[in-house]
Amino acid sequence: MMKQTTFPIWLAGLILAGSSLAACSVPASRAKPTELAGWYLQHGGEARFQACGNDRAVRLAALADLRQRATGFELGDDTPVYVRIEVVDTGSGLEVLRVLQFGSPTPVRNCGLTGVVVPP
Repeated sequence: MMKQTTFPIWLAGLILAGSSLAACSVPASRAKPTELAGWYLQHGGEARFQACGNDRAVRLAALADLRQRATGFELGDDTPVYVRIEVVDTGSGLEVLRVLQFGSPTPVRNCGLTGVVVPP
């Protein structure tokens, strides 16, 4: 004869399954930051970043103070500016943790810009 428990077995299974799924995702705050250099541009209120040596721009999910610096720089839409940023990948875009450099006092020779293409 089975002994009846006061804690439903199905509930324990749900709790274990939920904790296993939670362990699979790494929050952006715990992801390892990466330093990137490349081109920042804005278009229609959306911020994008194209890393040096890459021909595709990625969406920026969080901007730190990039937008404020762009406003102070009088950066117009679709005008790229060289930046060095510290980011984490959130899965839905890059989250900028810190702006290390905005603009460059000398021409950027080691980071070509291979066509600014604004996605539809």
